[in-house]
Amino acid sequence: MGSRFVGTQIVQRIYFTNKGRRHLAVHFISAADTKAAYGIQRKPKANKDTEPNPLDNLTFRLEPERLEFAPEETRLLTLTGFASEPKIVDEAFTCLAIIGRSTGRDKLLSLKVHCEFVEPLMSFSKTDLHFRVEYNEPVTTDVQRIPISSDLTFSNISAIDLTAHLRVKHPFLLKNDVNDELGSASRLDSIDELIPDIPPNFILTKTIKILTGMTYSEPIYFDPSANTKELSWKCDEQLVFTYDEHAFTVSLLR
Repeated sequence: MGSRFVGTQIVQRIYFTNKGRRHLAVHFISAADTKAAYGIQRKPKANKDTEPNPLDNLTFRLEPERLEFAPEETRLLTLTGFASEPKIVDEAFTCLAIIGRSTGRDKLLSLKVHCEFVEPLMSFSKTDLHFRVEYNEPVTTDVQRIPISSDLTFSNISAIDLTAHLRVKHPFLLKNDVNDELGSASRLDSIDELIPDIPPNFILTKTIKILTGMTYSEPIYFDPSANTKELSWKCDEQLVFTYDEHAFTVSLLR
């Protein structure tokens, strides 16, 4: 399974085909469950010293546990896993089979699962971005001023590449890249040109591929022309990072 992020549900689909000429019934059990391997039924005990169930500590599950196949029939197995903290998982499942009309169960194969659950670590140069604009000339409604910028530097220090989605509301802006192939929806193409009319609370988005071990610098802009009705005004918003690979979010306040 390689490296996966903590807190992210893992779903892996496995297709199982009976290539033989006889009917096949299989039972998948955890390799740690030795009693199930010998067909011993677990019975609940009334006393407090109940024997621990090895299945309680499993990170991964196979569903369904039992399958029956006609010759050349294909069935679907689903492997699911979840971890709430970083760890390395090595688990195995044994496939026991009843072939044809036999009553005994034979070991058909073993499925080994290795997975490292890692923290979704991102390093940011700052957690707050502040913009301050002062003008000596009077504010007029027909004036559009050039946006001011502040650079945000961030690094992917986890073991997995990330696809980050940035979003922020106007009057803050994100700049489009020249060769943007990831579906960004930013309205600022050049800081040398006047900003087009943007509706109030318009959400600007941008998608960035952040490779592991790499550092990136992203300019964040503020549009001082968003409010020409007041001599002094303040605006607080959030620059939000979400990711395709996990459900964690990062919000930078300003």
